Amino acid sequence: MTVLGNKRFGGLLMRFISSLYLLFAVHISLYAQWSIKTSGTNADLIDVHFINPTVGYACGYVSDAGGIIIKSNDGGENWFIQLSGTDFIPRSIYFIDENTGWVAGDAGGNEARILKTTNGGTNWLPINVGSFLGLFSIYFTDQNHGWAVGNFGTIISTTDGGNNWTAQSGTSNSLLSVYFIDNLTGWAAGLGGTVLKTTNSGNNWVSQTIGTNITISDISFINTNSGWMVGQAGSYPNFEGVCYKSLDGGSSWSKTHNGQGYYLSGVDFPQVNTGWAVGFSGKIISTTDAGDNWSPQQSGTVNRINSITFYDKYLGWAVADQGTILKTLNGGGLFSKTSLTTSASAGSQSLEVESTSEFSIGDNIVINSGRPNEETNTIIGFGSILLQTPLQFNHSPGELILTVNPTSINEKRIYIPNEFVLYQNYPNPFNPTTSISYRLPAPSDVELTVYNALGQKVATLVKEKQPAGQYSVNFDAGGLASGVYYCRLQAGNFRQVKKMLLIR
Repeated sequence: MTVLGNKRFGGLLMRFISSLYLLFAVHISLYAQWSIKTSGTNADLIDVHFINPTVGYACGYVSDAGGIIIKSNDGGENWFIQLSGTDFIPRSIYFIDENTGWVAGDAGGNEARILKTTNGGTNWLPINVGSFLGLFSIYFTDQNHGWAVGNFGTIISTTDGGNNWTAQSGTSNSLLSVYFIDNLTGWAAGLGGTVLKTTNSGNNWVSQTIGTNITISDISFINTNSGWMVGQAGSYPNFEGVCYKSLDGGSSWSKTHNGQGYYLSGVDFPQVNTGWAVGFSGKIISTTDAGDNWSPQQSGTVNRINSITFYDKYLGWAVADQGTILKTLNGGGLFSKTSLTTSASAGSQSLEVESTSEFSIGDNIVINSGRPNEETNTIIGFGSILLQTPLQFNHSPGELILTVNPTSINEKRIYIPNEFVLYQNYPNPFNPTTSISYRLPAPSDVELTVYNALGQKVATLVKEKQPAGQYSVNFDAGGLASGVYYCRLQAGNFRQVKKMLLIR
């Protein structure tokens, strides 16, 4: 059994009762749902991108009011407007780290526009793209190498972070999506069933015809072989949403899904087997077998969903028309129900905790990991229990497995980073408060301190042992003078410093 996302424990270990040993039952319901978040705008949101579980951006436009860029610093719970009233429509947004990002679009479809930020979106500056046609998608593999695609086969590339762009081409059909897995290998797709591939950074593009005249709205690869694309076949009112899959880098494609009456506009696979696609009328579908089969999910909206992104197979976001933003903590539509029954033979049952999860439970949990009918090596908890490792339960022939219901459970996902990181404070410059975030891949003795330009300690923000996870601390410099300050994170043997600027 795998415990993911939101969970309902419907089973507790029962003790020896009237000479009948009631061992263990677990009844798990993975309540999959998308929750609607307040974006602070009624714009039609076209694209969304999250750098980590906390920081994300979205872009779109309001009819007759121009383009808009919004940002979240708390995992998509709350959003604020960074830029609005632009004279072009932002259609695609991409960040390579917390500070550096680009947004691409068009002014009336006939003029390419790209903005760039190097301070987390505090300032967005226009880039001189040249006389290229309007853009629909932009993608960067690092701070220097990027590509954008658009109307009538427009493909442009940069090797200096967007300061200069060079035209590349492989078709006259409009291209709606571009995706690269490294600096050499990438794909572009769009109208007329057009799929192009490059293995030399876009110097040459080779057609990968799929043999049908469909509109491909989004394409995504997870490695050099496995990729997916979604779009629309036919025309209104007889159009259908389609999904295609490739296992050979795009040399061949097979259709794995078609749905009548809706258009699919976005696709994302955080893992090779697990993916999602979105489209018209609030449509969300998901797969757990690499796209061979797809199942619908309940989005909670009827608005057209334009883009979707996942940080892992649990945490994801989607954006839609009318300022709609969706978020899930548990994969959005997964549902699993498992009950253990009376054991027919000796053996064991396993409960695998796939990621660290904290349960707040209104009943005791007693887990017997010793021999049958013994209460040794138990884990007994009340209120809140932190599960981090696979748990094994032993049983003998004839032992009864009984399902009961606990009073209530609230589950909190805890993300375990894979490296120590001290992020740049936001905002920066600041006055007088700023937020400082950091990650711990393992329990550590943490000291987070602030120094002035003379090396004098002016604040100790954290000084304690903390478990692995992601943290955010507010720093109030209300009593300090304007100037340069340094934030230092020390966690065990790890040390990192970030420069901060206080301007009054």
